[in-house]
Amino acid sequence: MSMSTETLLAVTRQGMDHIKNLVLDLLSWGVSPEYLVEAGVSTGVSYRVFTDLKLRLPTNLLLDCRRNNISDISVPHNLPKLQILYADHNSVHALHLSIGPSLSVLDASHNDITFLKFTPSSPPQILHTLTLLHVSHAKLSSLDAFNFSQLPALQTLKLDHNELRTLPDSLGELSHLIHLSCCDNKLVSLLSASFNA
Repeated sequence: MSMSTETLLAVTRQGMDHIKNLVLDLLSWGVSPEYLVEAGVSTGVSYRVFTDLKLRLPTNLLLDCRRNNISDISVPHNLPKLQILYADHNSVHALHLSIGPSLSVLDASHNDITFLKFTPSSPPQILHTLTLLHVSHAKLSSLDAFNFSQLPALQTLKLDHNELRTLPDSLGELSHLIHLSCCDNKLVSLLSASFNA
């Protein structure tokens, strides 16, 4: 039952009812919602079917919108179960991180990003689960205004091929960071004294 989001738009009401019945049959046989996503059912189809049927959304939702002309990728805020967002090779200039509570991987590389801003979630007490942020091959010249302490679970940060001259002190607050890649920038110093503390 592999179906793309484009196909979803062309599905008739009768066809959608048939898909919903198939999903209900599979679930009644013990197939997990997560398995349907792993088997190739698209995020769009999964989201529509599960929300229409008022069922628990799969926890492994993935949104792959690579190589398009998208300028705003703030959709994770509207998909609270979304775990992985691939949005590389688009037209994003300002990356406003409006992260849902389940997002763990965000790849926004190969965009013309010049500005990175964290947009707090609502409610603000949600701890974000983002473990990988990839913003390489962008046009970032500074990250001083970005507070990385808002991403306490971050383990991998890829900043390669930008125009960064310094790394922000707030990187020092990332206690789980194990991979920082910042190749091919314009760095004049490696780390500030507060980062080393």
